[in-house]
Amino acid sequence: MNDELKQYAEELERIVAAIHRATASIAVVSFAGYGTAVWLLFSGRLWLALGVATVSYLFFRLYPPLSLHWARWRSAEEPRQRVALEALERAWNGRSQREVLLEVDAWLRGRDSKLD
Repeated sequence: MNDELKQYAEELERIVAAIHRATASIAVVSFAGYGTAVWLLFSGRLWLALGVATVSYLFFRLYPPLSLHWARWRSAEEPRQRVALEALERAWNGRSQREVLLEVDAWLRGRDSKLD
């Protein structure tokens, strides 16, 4: 993890927390959709059940970009978080977003455990 990101530790914690919340929300909504699809299937509405299950699956498959978009939207209000997000986007140049976010998350968790 680069030094530029380390100076925005508090803001990155908020950004990563927003990503985790969005990911959890997407998972809950998707699995609620799967449950609804099963209920529709046993209610005799096969085609509607297939449609709901397909939409739920596609929604779940989009969780990485959706959760990142959610974090960007939430960070746009705070100037310092916006600057931290810009630093994070610079760190993505030439690397995968997932790899960088996992590295930041691991660094933040390790930093928090050292404070305990």
